[in-house]
Amino acid sequence: MNVKTTTRGARRALVPLALATALALTACGHAPTGNIEDKLLMDPFNDKPFKEDAVTFPAPPVDRDAVPFDVGGRNDSPLRFAIDPKSVSIGTDNVVRYT
Repeated sequence: MNVKTTTRGARRALVPLALATALALTACGHAPTGNIEDKLLMDPFNDKPFKEDAVTFPAPPVDRDAVPFDVGGRNDSPLRFAIDPKSVSIGTDNVVRYT
């Protein structure tokens, strides 16, 4: 079977592709939506100035009080994770502090 591809045939084959591309690019345009972008990207701390509490660190961790926890992922890791609940505190400013 002998198939000849002409320049004219190749151009005809590319016309639907060019039209689809032009239609897709036209769909990308939109009218300005005002300040919605500003609202979506708004910093939650702009409304009020953030003031951190006076720092009082929690007690240092003690090995015998450590509670093991799983970080997920692979179980063949030689690392084990634990935390002493007494070494974690959450301040009135919602900042988590740990030692």
